[in-house]
Amino acid sequence: MKPLLLRAGLLLALGLPACTKETAPGGVFLRVRNASPSPFTALVVRLPAGTTSYGALGPGQSSEYHPFAQAYRYAAVEATVANEDLRHQPYDYVGEQPLAPGRYTYVLDVEANASGQGRHLSLRLENP
Repeated sequence: MKPLLLRAGLLLALGLPACTKETAPGGVFLRVRNASPSPFTALVVRLPAGTTSYGALGPGQSSEYHPFAQAYRYAAVEATVANEDLRHQPYDYVGEQPLAPGRYTYVLDVEANASGQGRHLSLRLENP
């Protein structure tokens, strides 16, 4: 009985350091960085696995990481910028592969629409 307990304790001790938030099985952690020169307010990220409010985010700032059961390289994002509601809206996730467990950053910027009328949010994924 003692050798079994000793082996179980050794396996547990060796396995724990590898199981951090960053590599937790099934865990995807997302933060948002504001790459624009304008502050964001009411920032919300919507994914099929859930919706998370990131609140306000100043120019150049990054939010805290938030857990998601599943995420993709892009998401629906809504933010208020200078009293204007802007969004990044994907069509769907057909054919997309979920992100592997880890920490990721959605980098958001404000860009002019192709028509020259109005603005929208652009989104780029970083994996630090």
